[in-house]
Amino acid sequence: MSKAEYITTSINWVITTSKRYSRRIIFVVVGAILTWLVKEYLDDYKMESQSNKYIAVVMSGTDKTFTIPKEFKQGFGDEESIQTTDGVKINIKKKDDQYSVQQAKIVAEALMNDLNCVMIIGNSNSELTEVTLNSILDYSDKTKRPAFILPIATADNLISKSKSEGYESIMRMVPDNQNQAMLIKRFIFQVKGSNSNVAILVDEDNKTYSSNLSKNIASAIISEDGNIVLNQSYGNSQRLVTTFEVLKANKIMPDVIVYVGVSSNALLLIEELKAFKINIPVIFTDGSTVEEVMKKAKRLLSENAYFLSPVLMNNSKNIQPTYEAIGKDAHSLAKKILNGVTGEITRESVSKHISKNKTDIGLDSGFAGAYGFNAEGNNVKMDFKIYHHTTDGALKEVQGIK
Repeated sequence: MSKAEYITTSINWVITTSKRYSRRIIFVVVGAILTWLVKEYLDDYKMESQSNKYIAVVMSGTDKTFTIPKEFKQGFGDEESIQTTDGVKINIKKKDDQYSVQQAKIVAEALMNDLNCVMIIGNSNSELTEVTLNSILDYSDKTKRPAFILPIATADNLISKSKSEGYESIMRMVPDNQNQAMLIKRFIFQVKGSNSNVAILVDEDNKTYSSNLSKNIASAIISEDGNIVLNQSYGNSQRLVTTFEVLKANKIMPDVIVYVGVSSNALLLIEELKAFKINIPVIFTDGSTVEEVMKKAKRLLSENAYFLSPVLMNNSKNIQPTYEAIGKDAHSLAKKILNGVTGEITRESVSKHISKNKTDIGLDSGFAGAYGFNAEGNNVKMDFKIYHHTTDGALKEVQGIK
């Protein structure tokens, strides 16, 4: 029965009943009906208010050679909303920062000025994530800053900057650059020895991530008597071959190359190594652990390519060490956060829930692994892993790194 039909039936009942019962009973019945109508109106108003709220997922989608955002979005899915256990529907809006600092700032400022945006999930690299974070930190009303979930960015300074600004509604899903740097150092020293010669190539196109991580790697290696024989920018404006000839002439050839960057210049490096027959193990940091790069490395570099990823590969569940699994888990984490909010879901209530309860929010069995956050917002239940293709062509995790 519709509300209109219910009201009509009730009025007819009152008219009929008024002929047989006292006026007091009639007033009680009418009062109950009016109370119900007011409640229904308020519930409808609340649901309409809630229906305007949304989560913004900010990912690049214009650079075909940078496929991490594509893999993440595949995992996150195409659902247009998340429905909480209370039946509240929170919309999902996809935003494209066009892999541009300028566009990322435009998108971030638009989201900041729309109080219906209760949470931001993004961006697709550390540099663009920092742009969004700066917009959040610069927002005039500190009590109305939205929650920020970082599914990809690993630069160390992002969480420390948030902490210094008193912004606590932030959660990083993957380990930071220091976690990755220490694993790379341990792997090199275990396989090549503690006095290894290491060449570090720093992606010229993603400096926030690449510069921070490369410094961490160099510091970790030097602090334990390793040798950095090359530490240079790499990309279209500065290739490897010229510098490599100088190293060769001076007989200081590296034992291993570490490429710190994202997939676009990783593809360039693989081509260059193959063309000039540079047969040295290459470690690609997590920004390059995408399907396209791993396939090309398998074909051109064989067993000499190693890849970092926070994702725990599981062949039985068809989970590869790419960011598709992180995308799936980002959706699950967002839903868990919304379900934990007490009362109406608003920008303030979501932000407050994360700032007060982030150490109790997590996923024990995510697609990529486990998630558990400390008071600063770092995931302390996940570590980076190293993968490579074995002689039979299978991609496997390197075991026994101490």
